[in-house]
Amino acid sequence: MASTRQDVEAFLEKSPATALIEVAEAKGSTPREKGAWMLVSPAATFGTIGGGQLEFLAIARAREELVGFSPLEGEMAAKQPEGVGVAVLSTRQDVEAFLEKSPATALIEVAEAKGSTPREKGAWMLVSPAATLGTIGGGQLEFLAITRAREAMRLPPSPLWGGSSREADRGGGSEKSTVAFSSRPRRAGSASGPLPATLPSRGRDSPLSLDIPLGPEIGQCCGGRVEVRIRHLDKALRAALLDTAAAEDAAYPHVFLFGGGHVGHALASALSLLPLKVSVIETRADALDGIPTSVLTKLTPVPEEAVRDAPNGSAFVVLTHDHALDFLIVAEALKRPDAAYIGMIGSKTKKATFKSWFLKTAGGTEAEYARLISPIGGGAVKDKRPAVIAALAAAEIITALAKSGS
Repeated sequence: MASTRQDVEAFLEKSPATALIEVAEAKGSTPREKGAWMLVSPAATFGTIGGGQLEFLAIARAREELVGFSPLEGEMAAKQPEGVGVAVLSTRQDVEAFLEKSPATALIEVAEAKGSTPREKGAWMLVSPAATLGTIGGGQLEFLAITRAREAMRLPPSPLWGGSSREADRGGGSEKSTVAFSSRPRRAGSASGPLPATLPSRGRDSPLSLDIPLGPEIGQCCGGRVEVRIRHLDKALRAALLDTAAAEDAAYPHVFLFGGGHVGHALASALSLLPLKVSVIETRADALDGIPTSVLTKLTPVPEEAVRDAPNGSAFVVLTHDHALDFLIVAEALKRPDAAYIGMIGSKTKKATFKSWFLKTAGGTEAEYARLISPIGGGAVKDKRPAVIAALAAAEIITALAKSGS
């Protein structure tokens, strides 16, 4: 759980020589509200008063006041706690790592989804005797599917079951085994309940299909119906699954963040958890410190080149420390009619200033300008803290990408 007090205590423990910077007054359009604050030591900072040149100047003045105090050994680490970041987000890599640890694995797939359901047809997950990867929607639906998969994995392989239509003639039954869940409510005092207690005894190589109504019978109220298919993951199916995972990785949309300031870091962290290929582009090397490991970083003196080289359907989010640089990058992005999202951090005043420059000097058009989202994250929430802006902007970006790809 995030705790401002604990974070402050940790910062002060590493940085005895510290200055407090506060926003004493805020008039008109400002990046942070009155009362916002941050801490500054000779080698590190904590918090933000809004980033950009405003914060840069305030930090410089604060450190002038701290002249004579030398950074403590190891204080530079306070910029970013050790171990922050997540593993590279890759469906294929995740599957490979799971299978390496779990040779005995079942694949659970949503074969059909009718009505209101938690996941769509084609959603899948892996189940081993002790672990899972992915989800078909959680809740009782997933609990039942996992239970059935683990029961099936405990059965011995069937020497007759090969999945061909001839197996029925040899006593193997139909091509798939089906467990249908009763849609009748359980009677009071019923000991066994409406759900079958055992699986068909055809061996673990037999495909198993569960037809599950998402109603009161299983303690869910989605109202739809899901057919779940469970299969033992043999060599051929493993290869096919890895190909599917690789295709999912390749289809991830690209998001380019220009600027590694407070909001840039927060937004990179928020987007790193999503099925996206995220890159942070910066002109300052130190601004890339602490970016999550799943996010690509690029240091360049000409960040607008990344816009020109970006794949079709990319999203561009501009939040550098320099408004003039922001304008150049946004103008380049607005030349891309294929862009799924173009956002620029800032106030309404900044957006109006950009519009004047874009139309009069940069040769832009009203139609191009109309595609710019600024401020990012919408205006419904007035909280200007970086993590809040990042959460709102991440939702806005993923929504735009979904609409673009539909």
